[in-house]
Amino acid sequence: KISQVFFWNLYNFLTDEQKTRCCFYELNDEFRINTYSVDFIIDNKIIEFFGDKWHANPNRYDSFNFPRPKGNYNLSAKEIWEKDNKRLNYIISKGFEIMIVWASEVKNNEKEIINKCLNYINNINKEE
Repeated sequence: KISQVFFWNLYNFLTDEQKTRCCFYELNDEFRINTYSVDFIIDNKIIEFFGDKWHANPNRYDSFNFPRPKGNYNLSAKEIWEKDNKRLNYIISKGFEIMIVWASEVKNNEKEIINKCLNYINNINKEE
């Protein structure tokens, strides 16, 4: 999975101490918040890896599009966004912060996205 390759690459940039507080699927299983699993977590910071098709990237799909038309996943992009927002809002309500990384962003410029993730993890805001 592209997400796990990305998370390993990000993990390799963490300090040894940060690595002890990190959790993602291939490293040490998924971290769960109630019934929801999260993709990558360190302390209260979560990084969610959103596949463009699976999560209906709004840069690629309009609300009325059906990015996954087969099987039990016949949801419009709008329905996917609503489902994702419900999950994300619940996680945020439990005191976590969330950064979303889109698969296409990683494919286009992984180095830049890793730097953004490291800044997020380390509370570095380039606008300050």
